[in-house]
Amino acid sequence: MPKKCVDTNEKCALCSKATGDSWLACEICGDWYHAKCLQLSDEAYKVLQDLDTCHWFCKTCNDKVGKIIPSLAGLQERMTVTEKTVTKIENDMEKSNDQIIKVKSDIVKLSGDLNTFKSEMDKHLQDSANNLHDLKVMVGECNQKIMNQIGKEKDAESQKLVWSAVVKEQVEESIERVTGNVQQVKLSLQETRAQLTEQRDKESRRNNVVLYKVPESVALRAEDRNKADMAFCLQLFNNGLQVGAAEEDMVNIFRLGKRDADSDTPRPIMIQLASYSVKNLIMQSLFKLKSADQKFKGIIIAHDMTISERQECKRLVEEAKELSSQDTSGEFVYRVRGLPGEMKITKFRVRN
Repeated sequence: MPKKCVDTNEKCALCSKATGDSWLACEICGDWYHAKCLQLSDEAYKVLQDLDTCHWFCKTCNDKVGKIIPSLAGLQERMTVTEKTVTKIENDMEKSNDQIIKVKSDIVKLSGDLNTFKSEMDKHLQDSANNLHDLKVMVGECNQKIMNQIGKEKDAESQKLVWSAVVKEQVEESIERVTGNVQQVKLSLQETRAQLTEQRDKESRRNNVVLYKVPESVALRAEDRNKADMAFCLQLFNNGLQVGAAEEDMVNIFRLGKRDADSDTPRPIMIQLASYSVKNLIMQSLFKLKSADQKFKGIIIAHDMTISERQECKRLVEEAKELSSQDTSGEFVYRVRGLPGEMKITKFRVRN
């Protein structure tokens, strides 16, 4: 802040005179003022001169600054929130990239398993071919033995019995070996098909979430009921979870199961999201439901799991209940946590 007006033609904004000592300049509009015209004592003027960090504004500008400062504070707060949101989005994108890398790794591993299975199947088929070859050799040997036996036996009926017994024994042994190899190949094929089907099913559900206890509209038209579900989900995601979801983030939304107008229990809602990052942001924000509006607090949001994943989750839930019932101290509870396919039982201390 300038303390003196030296070699200038500036005039005092109050008395319009260019002469005099002890000047002050407004740091916003730039107008000059006599300290005397401002009724500022010499002591106060000296303090203003000595303080390098002091800023002085004229009355008009000071009134304006009083209105601007709260707006600047609010703008700074919004900038801070925006920076946190950007940082969170960057972290979510990094986690999404890690998930993509993991899926690619699983696919590479599955390809390796398929190659291993192919090698094993080729080996089983080769063993089967070798067994068939051995069978032909055995039959030839049996034929030779029988021919020799025929030369020794005079009784035609005895010759037939010898032939039947030898051939039957050798053929049954070879057939048992070949049948065992074929059954093993079939079992390996079934296991591989099941793994591929499970992997495809898991990938198709990767971006999905299932909502439970969402009130169901009583509108007569299915289109109107679906619009009501869409509106509720947008409110839940934006007002309850504060994830900033848009309608285009939800590729498809529909109720699971057949509609029963007489039932008081709402059907679950399946939501197919456009990307895994949106789903990940939703699942990481579930803790906000505790402080959300009352209509959102009873809502349950879960992953869309395959049949085998649901069975495994159900088994772990029963096991967790059993562990909780066996803990006689009453200090701990057991809950199932983790992503589908990676769930495990976690021990929590009960809060008083």
